[in-house]
Amino acid sequence: MLTDKQHRAIQVLARGGSQREASRVCGVSHPIIAKWLKDEEFSQRLDEVQQGLDEAHIEVTATYKDAMLEASRHSFECIEILMGIARNEALRPRDRIRAIEVILSKPERLSDLLAGYKRLPEDAAQFLDADGNSLVVLC
Repeated sequence: MLTDKQHRAIQVLARGGSQREASRVCGVSHPIIAKWLKDEEFSQRLDEVQQGLDEAHIEVTATYKDAMLEASRHSFECIEILMGIARNEALRPRDRIRAIEVILSKPERLSDLLAGYKRLPEDAAQFLDADGNSLVVLC
């Protein structure tokens, strides 16, 4: 049966900590950690914890990736809404200006979105800057 200190050492080591860090956290000498690592029960539990952390990392990464993909699906809608606000003459000028500021706050993201966009809005003009990059100007 593993002790509380051994369980703490396993947590440190499973998260990538060094043997010295584990010995400091647990209040034991470095050679004790080395001895524990040779123990079959200790090393087996360490492997189990590391595998669990690896699986959790994969799951979190997949969830993050799914969330980013879902967000990118809505990016065109968001830009179209902001462009609609910017063009709406019935709105307060400061609201229209704020919409434009939001659109232009991430020009690289906007150009990425517009590069994949099949058509430009009817009231947009396209120009090239000095570097040959495409610029979209709302008319």
